[in-house]
Amino acid sequence: MRPVVPRRVAAPSSHLPKGTQSCPRPCGPRRHNRATVSTPQCSNSASSWCSARSSPCSTPPSSTSASRPSAATSAAPWPRCSGSAPATCSPSRWSPRSAAGPRSRHDVRTDRVPLAGLPGWERDARTIHQVHGRYFDVVAASVEAGSREVAHWTQPLFRPRGEGIAAMLTRRIDGVPHLLAHARREGGLRETVELSPTVMCTPDNYAGLAAHDRPPFLDLALRADPSRIRYEALHSEEGGRFLDATSRYLLIDADERQAPLEEPTGYRWVTPGQLSRFIQHGHCVNVQARTLAACLAAAELGDHG
Repeated sequence: MRPVVPRRVAAPSSHLPKGTQSCPRPCGPRRHNRATVSTPQCSNSASSWCSARSSPCSTPPSSTSASRPSAATSAAPWPRCSGSAPATCSPSRWSPRSAAGPRSRHDVRTDRVPLAGLPGWERDARTIHQVHGRYFDVVAASVEAGSREVAHWTQPLFRPRGEGIAAMLTRRIDGVPHLLAHARREGGLRETVELSPTVMCTPDNYAGLAAHDRPPFLDLALRADPSRIRYEALHSEEGGRFLDATSRYLLIDADERQAPLEEPTGYRWVTPGQLSRFIQHGHCVNVQARTLAACLAAAELGDHG
């Protein structure tokens, strides 16, 4: 999945090549499709990095950790609606205020640490990367663009190792469409927890791990019956921060055996209307879940002519 962006990682203007200036906006260009991108030498003085530590869990989120990823670190308890089935939840009971529970139980703190003190990561002339080639690289980029307010700048870009997946499981419960949302905790989130797709990760990071160490529903998403896939497309991630980052977006119809009404901890069946209410409030639903919610609305419209 798209990697978590550690904070305060930037190319200091004092170390830029002569004759260039830093981008006035930290994100750089929105897209690089009209820009020439090259990779100059990394500055030797770029000696600090950021790590995320999460409490009460002792293991940091897998995307920001150099150790083996753990699917359990992203799960956050989620308040249950009243009634015998998710379809009986009323909008007044299932509102953005419900997010206060998971958010109040978790905290993510970002600290600056020396790059040399970050286990499993190293730097060469052009990148900062994980020693086993996993997770992502930080690439030094020199950008030239003819249609921007600044014609030339340098910046770091995050290049994922492998194609990501963002999959949302769907079901009709009492005739009403539902999505299985995940209350996901990540380093770098402003509000600690956001609603995300059922599965959101880079599958290559979990290759070879036992089933209990893999994210819930990952194998279902990777091996979904084509007849149950309502939407499938390869999306490019935001180009101002990520380089060559693509993810496979999926909407998958599931049944009771594959995705029971009794969800795992950190997951909840929500209606499109309930998810829409969360989207109206900032920092409640991540961009991948918003994208898939829009795709589901289009699919439902197509199903009804």
